[in-house]
Amino acid sequence: MLLVGIGSWAQDVARRVDIEQVQVTTRSLRESGMQTTRIDSTLLRESPSFSLAEVLAQNSTIFVKSYGRGTLSTPSLRGTSSSHTKVLWNGLEINSPLLGSIDLSTIPSIIIDRAVVHHGASSIESTTGALGGAVNISSETAHKPGLNISVVSGAGSFCTFDEFLRVDYSNGRVSSSSRVAYTYSRNDFPYTNYYKKTNLRYDDAGKLVGWDYPTERNRGGEINDLHIVQSLGVDFKDKGTLDANIWYSRLDRGLPMLSVSYRQGDDYTNNQTDNTLRTTVGWRMLRHRYSIRVDAGYIFSDLKYNYSRDAGGGKQIVMIDSGSRLHSIKGGATGSWYLGRWLLSATAEVRQDIVSSRDYRYDKQDSNGTLSGYDNGRLSLDATLSAKWQPLARLSLGATLREQLCGNQASKPIPALFIEGVASPKGNVIVRASATRNYRFPTLNDLYSKPGGNPNLKAEEGLSYDVGVSAEHAWKKVSIHARVTWFDSYIDNWILWLPTFNGFWSPVNVSRVHSYGIESAAGGAWRFGKDWRLSVDGCFAWTPSINMGGEEWSSEAQGKQLVYIPRLSSSIVGTLAWRGWELRYRWNYYSERYTTSSNQTATRLGVLQPYFMSDLSLGKRWSRAWGVFAAKFTINNLLNEEYESVLSRPMPRQNYYVTLEFAPSAKLTSPRKRTR
Repeated sequence: MLLVGIGSWAQDVARRVDIEQVQVTTRSLRESGMQTTRIDSTLLRESPSFSLAEVLAQNSTIFVKSYGRGTLSTPSLRGTSSSHTKVLWNGLEINSPLLGSIDLSTIPSIIIDRAVVHHGASSIESTTGALGGAVNISSETAHKPGLNISVVSGAGSFCTFDEFLRVDYSNGRVSSSSRVAYTYSRNDFPYTNYYKKTNLRYDDAGKLVGWDYPTERNRGGEINDLHIVQSLGVDFKDKGTLDANIWYSRLDRGLPMLSVSYRQGDDYTNNQTDNTLRTTVGWRMLRHRYSIRVDAGYIFSDLKYNYSRDAGGGKQIVMIDSGSRLHSIKGGATGSWYLGRWLLSATAEVRQDIVSSRDYRYDKQDSNGTLSGYDNGRLSLDATLSAKWQPLARLSLGATLREQLCGNQASKPIPALFIEGVASPKGNVIVRASATRNYRFPTLNDLYSKPGGNPNLKAEEGLSYDVGVSAEHAWKKVSIHARVTWFDSYIDNWILWLPTFNGFWSPVNVSRVHSYGIESAAGGAWRFGKDWRLSVDGCFAWTPSINMGGEEWSSEAQGKQLVYIPRLSSSIVGTLAWRGWELRYRWNYYSERYTTSSNQTATRLGVLQPYFMSDLSLGKRWSRAWGVFAAKFTINNLLNEEYESVLSRPMPRQNYYVTLEFAPSAKLTSPRKRTR
């Protein structure tokens, strides 16, 4: 028996045959012209401490605005706001209809099997309202036959512990995947507080000549986070396949104090709890010329926030007690037909959102407190028609038309056009371009919040286009890939919450925002020596996001960069591997971010300084007859950088993390055969 391998060795072969590596590239007609970034599954499972926020920030051009370790982290794609980036789980949109955004820190990356970023117009294929783009994540059933178990444990600085268990089973017809992830962290990292001064020193004339900055700890940021995910698939052969997914999460976390706060850490409670249940079920029939899918989804979320202070004598006085309950029900059907060089698709979806919001506020004068809130719902209908055509082997064209009815508002037709062509088969040089008009309707909070809701808000309207080129090539021991994209978008009726003369904030439609720039990614891998492999991948984004002005803005804000959007961001991941050992270095950079619409830099409160972030990890994997065991040691913030992602929200300096993983072999987990 003769075994022929490329880049691998077999000890029992009669002889070795070296052949030139052949690169096989497949192009999907369904995704022709789309600008996407696929996150490798190994990156999603790299650490039990990683959330989707860290993975996207390190491996894509998405900027993640983080309020601190373990707290609110929201995405910004192509210079838009957090509500302009949609996240879908197994086809179910999980952005809050209450706020429009999603907290990426509440999604552990280790429970996800697949993640794809759809930039700009590419999001039209899966959802509406994603003016910046969309992130599609999924949890899948087992692929390997038999029973497979994986256990991962992690421990790190600041009393941080992570546990993960995955149990997969498949017998060819029925497949199941069960996952449990739990995180606890005291999250009390030390930091230097540059907003306070101690040990003030004066000269003989009474003039202040010196001071010290105190070292404090992050107070009130304890985290308890539990996730249980169950995926089930049944293959009925000619009658199609059925899949079902359940995702339950319970989050109990404190909201850390601002670095400008002078309160003591034990004289108040500032806590958030979130119980969320997400479910999807779908049936699919796949034939040679057509496919049909019918699916449904349901989301229940119970979010509570409590702020109370110590009145002395062990008595707590509640200052704020607010919460919301959300029910979302979705159903839809999709059909696709292959007709020669044509791919035709049609989708219809219906979704009902029901929200109950309550907010109790207390003060010394009114012990009964004041109540505000609302109960409301909204029905959304969405229909999509799509046609993809491949007139030539190296040319693909596509057009998509969506229409959405949201409450009592209807969008204008939402068209998207795509084109993709192979400029050169050598190097697989592909040019892609797309253009779309898009709409995002106001959230339920925008419309009905009391006080402040504005039922007269208009839908945000976006017009965007992009053009990009990608190339990849592989030799015997070296492979490289690169892509660069230019994008340009205009968003009218941008919804922004502004203060009013009545003492509360209210949303209004402001004038146009112009966002444009460059997204790029490149990387390569090199196999050298005996069993050595070096790989480097990087991303870069230049994203001016400009306020074009209007009546709501002062003249100082016109033509300025939007707050908290960096113009420049980049990341690099380098990996050196040898015989089960792996050394990995991560590097991130973000340019300055402004905290005011006028982009003033006169004080440190107006601008957050640029920062570099470096992480280094060393791991080893052992494969034995009894299973696979792996260990890894990570130094986060290797260079001990002091930085802020949001004003007055401290971030941890250098810290450490250890990961242990064990996966018993199939022989140990498979049921034993009975013997006579």
